[in-house]
Amino acid sequence: MEMEIRKVFEEYLQVYLAKRDFQEMAKMFHSNLTGYGTGEDEQGFSRTDMEALFTRELAQCPASIQYCCDYVHVQVLTENMGLVMAGLKLVAPVALGPVSFENLRCTTVWKKQNERWLLCHFHLSQAQANLAPGEAFPFQELEERTQKLEELVQERTKELTNALAKLEAAVATDSLTGLCNRRKFDELLQRELGRLQRFGKTASIILGDIDYFKEVNDQYGHLVGDEMLCLVSRVLVKGVRRVDTVARWGGEEFIFLLPETDCKGAAQVAEKLRVLVEAQENSYDASLSMSFGVAEYRHEEEADSWLRRVDAALYQAKRQGRNRVEIK
Repeated sequence: MEMEIRKVFEEYLQVYLAKRDFQEMAKMFHSNLTGYGTGEDEQGFSRTDMEALFTRELAQCPASIQYCCDYVHVQVLTENMGLVMAGLKLVAPVALGPVSFENLRCTTVWKKQNERWLLCHFHLSQAQANLAPGEAFPFQELEERTQKLEELVQERTKELTNALAKLEAAVATDSLTGLCNRRKFDELLQRELGRLQRFGKTASIILGDIDYFKEVNDQYGHLVGDEMLCLVSRVLVKGVRRVDTVARWGGEEFIFLLPETDCKGAAQVAEKLRVLVEAQENSYDASLSMSFGVAEYRHEEEADSWLRRVDAALYQAKRQGRNRVEIK
């Protein structure tokens, strides 16, 4: 009986796939034929449904379909009923070009009626390509997808972190000189005040101003003035420690925060800076000098009070003839 069922199945494949003869196929259909195809809407709950599906398929590909069986398994269910499971590979020559199907699974149920085996159920399906061997669910694909998402999140997080760092640097940096700007200096000053009040340490502020800078702008133009500001900035940075903060306070004014430095030490640093600026050569033979004010932190003093005192010291240096250091 097994050989009978196998033979009728092979004959059916020839008629269905190679000959593409609907009339011959219909002779092999049971009156209660049902089945599924691989298409989303390919389900038939009656012979009429199945004939409509087969007719539609033949219209889309009337030419002979090349096929081969990877395996054929026949199971006798009863003396009048048998099951065939087969693995197929197809190449269908449709109008737009050949279409290949790999790993198709064909299940047919046959019923013997009046000494003839008739097809009563036809089921064509395709194995999911995203399932690894031994999987009933796509765990490997999900793991790979999760890993890719994690990598993407890490990449985007890194990009955002870098962008944020650049934005923070831009917000905190003077665009002309590259020094800290006033906003950043205020932030650092508040942080230093917290340290001073907590640990009872000392620190000093130096405020410097380029003497007669308006005359440089008037004589050489603002582009040269900007060049001079950048030149002076480089000189000032080289003249202090790495732990010290140098910032552009506004216009031609520069401010310094010197941790662990008393008034005397800060005055020595200011004098060193004054000498360096005065000795600095430039392409325009413009005379450069700076006046400086110095103020040491007083216990429990607020930032505004400290800044007012150093500003007063700078004002005093200018009143005393400029190009000098004054302490407040």
